[in-house]
Order: sequence, then C-alpha cells, then structure tokens
Amino acid sequence: MSSQLINLRNSYKFPQYIDIKSIPNKNALEAGIRSVMLKEFSLTGEIDSIEEVSNSIVSSDGKFTSAVCLDTGDLHLFAIDVETKEHGFILIPKEMYFSNAIVYRWKTIEEIDNVKFEFY
Repeated sequence: MSSQLINLRNSYKFPQYIDIKSIPNKNALEAGIRSVMLKEFSLTGEIDSIEEVSNSIVSSDGKFTSAVCLDTGDLHLFAIDVETKEHGFILIPKEMYFSNAIVYRWKTIEEIDNVKFEFY
C-alpha cells in the first residue's frame, strides 16, 4: 500500500537508492524504480525513453521523469516546478543538474485505481 499521493509539483529524492560501487543495468534500475513508484505512490507507468547524461541540466519537459545519479546513488522523481509571478504563478518544466545519471522519461503514469496522466 502506498504511503503518499504523488504531487507532480514536488520533487522526490530517495537517497543512496543504489550502491554506486555496483551499478545495476538499465533494465534492473527500471524494475527498481517501478517498485519504488508502486510502493510509495501506488503508480505504474509506461517508459517513453531512457538516456545516460553527463554534466547536463535535465529538463522534465513537463513529463514525469526519474533520474538515478551515478555519483551518489540517489533516485530523483520530478515533473514540474512552480514559478511565482506578480499575480499568481505558472507551471514550468522542472530542471535538475546531473554530472552523471541515467534518466527515465515516462510516457504515462497511472495510479492503481486507474487514474491516468498522459504527457504530450
């Protein structure tokens, strides 16, 4: 059972998610991320793309994104950020810097009660 509801405006960090001395392959990482999403948020999803990045600012492009930092072993989940304006706010893609990471972009995420989020 999940311990919390996902808020796409929040960023989530799971410290030392992997042991950086023994980095699993991309498929094993994906399975682990899926397990975290299911246990923590009751989410399942469909992967859109996987890429390795070095010394890059990773933009979510407004999509749900997972990144495993290969320097620290931390797992990050993020999607959008809130930018405060003089009158209100706007939602913008979240950006994070990684010196070395594997980035998973999700085409969809779906709560197990079948509420589906689609990203274009």
